[in-house]
Amino acid sequence: MLNYSFIEQKAKESQIDKVTIFREYWQFLLLQKIYLARGSEQLIFKGGTAIRFLLGSFRFSEDLDFTSTAKKEFGEKIIKETFIYFQKNTQTPMELKKIPFPLKFADESVRYRYLLIPPGSKHKVSIRVDLSFREKPENIEQSILIPFDYPISPYPLVMHFKSHEILAEKIRALFVRGKPRDLFDLWFLLTKKIPIDLKLIKEKFKLYPQSHYSDEKLKNIIKNFDLNELKNDLNQFLPENYRQFYKKLPQQTLLMLP
Repeated sequence: MLNYSFIEQKAKESQIDKVTIFREYWQFLLLQKIYLARGSEQLIFKGGTAIRFLLGSFRFSEDLDFTSTAKKEFGEKIIKETFIYFQKNTQTPMELKKIPFPLKFADESVRYRYLLIPPGSKHKVSIRVDLSFREKPENIEQSILIPFDYPISPYPLVMHFKSHEILAEKIRALFVRGKPRDLFDLWFLLTKKIPIDLKLIKEKFKLYPQSHYSDEKLKNIIKNFDLNELKNDLNQFLPENYRQFYKKLPQQTLLMLP
């Protein structure tokens, strides 16, 4: 397990706070254990943390997001068994809480929070885990995650969306919830020359009939982001030397769109 001096040194090198380093270490540990469970190949890793771990984004993240092809009860079982394992095999104080969804989404999604207390602290650090059962992944593959320089072995072996499906979901997220972190992730994916798959994007929008994709609307969403909102949401997840980038983010993203 991590000691305080490692956390302090890595936070300094990464130009980020110590809580973020502690959280990221535990994200890797949780992924490692989740994907050792029998049947865990039915949990498909995606979202902002997947972009960081698989593609090297420099934006840190809070959550672990999955699309599940398994039954809801099976996904919850893995989350609970992972908690029980670490509760028995680590000295880090830990809780698991189920977060209720609105009733109309209760059969389609599950949300939990792992709550951990870092060494030398009395404050809880949250890692949210979201499981979605609403749709069938179109493009998946298996990869080994290299956990940067965190002392984790064996490396997590995860099932995940291919990059162009992650990008399609990020575009949908901009229409549905419009968080600054979604814009940053879209920008980063475009810098990796990941193609925009319009057919896949339109397929993703079928779950949200109130939203309709168009290139023009995407560009308008990006243009209309408030700079203060970008700053407040993004800077908590970015290394210190990137905390002025929010000012350029909308324009830089627009330049890469077809």
